[in-house]
Amino acid sequence: MLLSNLLSGLFFTTAGFAQGKEGTRLNLEATVSGDSKIETVTNQLVEKEIELARLTTLFRRNNVRETKLHKWLTVGFNTAAYATADAGNIVTFINGYKYHTRPQDLNLGTAESGPLLIFLGELLFFTKTCTLSGLDIWHHYQIKSRGFDRKTFESRAAQLETAIHSLLSQRQQLVNASGVNAYAQEQAVLQDISDGLYKEFVYNYGRSKKIQAFHATENIITSYTSATGAWVGGLGIFEAAQHVRPRTAAVGGIGFIFSGLGFIAKDCGSRWMSLRAQKKAKAELLARHGVAAADPVSKLSSDILPLGAVGVTSIQKRQKIYATMHTVLTKDQLLSQTEEREEYHRFLHDQTINTAEGLANIAAGTILVNSGYRFNYSQNPLVQIDHGRKFLRRFATSALVFTPTASAGIIDTPAEAIYGEWRHKKDCKKGACPEVALTDRLTLLDQAESAIKQ
Repeated sequence: MLLSNLLSGLFFTTAGFAQGKEGTRLNLEATVSGDSKIETVTNQLVEKEIELARLTTLFRRNNVRETKLHKWLTVGFNTAAYATADAGNIVTFINGYKYHTRPQDLNLGTAESGPLLIFLGELLFFTKTCTLSGLDIWHHYQIKSRGFDRKTFESRAAQLETAIHSLLSQRQQLVNASGVNAYAQEQAVLQDISDGLYKEFVYNYGRSKKIQAFHATENIITSYTSATGAWVGGLGIFEAAQHVRPRTAAVGGIGFIFSGLGFIAKDCGSRWMSLRAQKKAKAELLARHGVAAADPVSKLSSDILPLGAVGVTSIQKRQKIYATMHTVLTKDQLLSQTEEREEYHRFLHDQTINTAEGLANIAAGTILVNSGYRFNYSQNPLVQIDHGRKFLRRFATSALVFTPTASAGIIDTPAEAIYGEWRHKKDCKKGACPEVALTDRLTLLDQAESAIKQ
């Protein structure tokens, strides 16, 4: 009996031990299985975030502020136009002051030469406007054909955002079930990267709209400015000289006054419309996809640090990838800040120069209006000669008023372009120019993608 009880107790003890061991094994397998799922979802999540960052980088690379062709065509046309118009101004005021005491000696060919050059200079401005407008349209369709227009970009980025949010939610549930604090800390880092990429997506979408609105507004105002300057102002004074109709010069003066208003309005109008369009585009995007986080990049830099001490090998390995993503996001911010600063400086420069030129146009146009409308035809030859003297003197004065700004334009236009190239190279050395910064971003994203697949 005693032996039977001992054998029975031993059996139940052994069975209990075996059952406990099996339970421990099952719990361990469940933990390992849960960790494996978290690792899988994490890797998928990081790959999607890298894909979104690459998409934004390529979108920005294709949506540039100004192409090289656009820039140097502007420089070439403007320099040629200023030089031609300035030559016309110089010839006009020299002839006017030379012959104003004896207008009867001024022959038709000499009288026409100066106004003709002014008209040709204004025509070059008009030709530039038409050429650049066509170039902007062509560039827009090029971007669209490559799939980097705003509509396509929003659609592709929104799909990636949806996938990222789904994976974040799935991972959060797995982390909650595991109860592992290290994974929870990593979740915060992944959320920061997602928020940073979303904010970057919104900014670059709005930036593209800003660029398009700026060029569109600039083209409209410049078309008005060059058209009134060429077909009303330049043609008006040429017609006055060609047909010996001094009163027609008043029509040319009105054209230059309106052209001057366009010079003054172009830069401030284009900047105001572009910033307004950017703000509206970002607001519409946020309304469709949600509000962006305040400062996810700064939060990311602080959330990454504790990952080095969590003691989980896989997380410590991914910490380097997260640091790379932080650098990627920081590079975009640096590039944007540099671009906005240079845009503002260029706006101040162009607004100052064009305001001076616009005021000169208005002043010269006012003198032309005065000289044309104050000329009265008379049957008395002596009175007619006296009126001719006064007209030539005023006409020459209007050309003299034009001369300083046109002369300054000949110097300032290429000088501004050369300075811009120097500043661009300086930014490239810092890694803050688009070519270098965006190429570096793509290289870093390739490295991160390779690391997550290892």
